[in-house]
Amino acid sequence: MLNRIQVNCILYGQNGLQRVNFDEHIERVCPKTIFSCRSVDIKCLWTGQREQLDQQLTTCYFEPMRLVITELMVEIEQLKQKLGFEINSFENCV
Repeated sequence: MLNRIQVNCILYGQNGLQRVNFDEHIERVCPKTIFSCRSVDIKCLWTGQREQLDQQLTTCYFEPMRLVITELMVEIEQLKQKLGFEINSFENCV
């Protein structure tokens, strides 16, 4: 019964949503929901509304460089691990 209550989306101003459908509205439909760029995993810091996401994806500087950035991130992680190992070895010798 509670799921049939009508609610409003305060982000978009849409009225008359059934409570049962509200989460789906926010996750899949609402143009005002805040998203991160899909390149967030390679350090793109853009966040914006769903209605701006398509434009961001066409202008994102990170996505075309994904392969290079990913390789560099892996190399950096390997160097950090190697440096950590060498620091530990040095500390054990002292």
